Amino acid sequence: DKMKKIVAIVICMCICLVTECTVVEADESASLYKADINTREITLYGLSSSYDGILTIPEEIATEYKLSVSNAKNVSYRVSDGDNIVVDDKGNVGILYKTWYTYGNVSYTHMLEGKKPDSVKTSFEQGDATVTVTADSSEFKVKVHVIAYSVVYADNKIKEYIANNITGKNLSDIDLMNKIAEYPASFDYGDEHSGYDTMIIFGSGDCWASTSLVLKMCDLLGIKAWARNGNKDTGAGGGHMNALVNYNGAYYDCLLYTSDAADE
Repeated sequence: DKMKKIVAIVICMCICLVTECTVVEADESASLYKADINTREITLYGLSSSYDGILTIPEEIATEYKLSVSNAKNVSYRVSDGDNIVVDDKGNVGILYKTWYTYGNVSYTHMLEGKKPDSVKTSFEQGDATVTVTADSSEFKVKVHVIAYSVVYADNKIKEYIANNITGKNLSDIDLMNKIAEYPASFDYGDEHSGYDTMIIFGSGDCWASTSLVLKMCDLLGIKAWARNGNKDTGAGGGHMNALVNYNGAYYDCLLYTSDAADE
């Protein structure tokens, strides 16, 4: 009787093991043939034609991306959200560039018949978009971030300046403010560029550009700052802007003038 009981227990255990193995193999087989995609998020970098001859995107920076779906027979791709990207039937995702034809002070997205444009430029819109991928009975949402490489380039230049002139220097509060103001002051004044990125890349900018550069530096340094309407300041023109910084309980007005204004 004892022997019979032992045999019965062993047989029972074997049956359980076989059952478990069968379930595992079935699960692995099901997952093996389930549709899958190589990514759920993409970041693409673009550059408008205004930077031609000045700035180029390095080869290692992604300007396009190929989506790939496995274990599916019928696959389709479409842009389901956003109007700044394109995707073809092979899964190649790229930035949607728009071409602008300028005649005098007016720009069009098409050429005027019988007229030669004064200039032709391409541009794109930054922001997020979504590609929906349908693979047999499965559906995937791929988030696409479109970023201007000019901003990435300028941000890296700012970080380089901070590393070389501010980080680890044990500056006093006023010396820190001066170091922040010295960077935008190192560029020429010009009314063609009003952003910190274009100021850094082209080497000149207006008061809006210098203000945005101060604000960006303060943001990277963890310092509170904001733009201030300075058109009523003594000697200021209409639309003048500068930066107000709050640091260690004190307020600093970063006033940046042209060399001619300083001589006066």
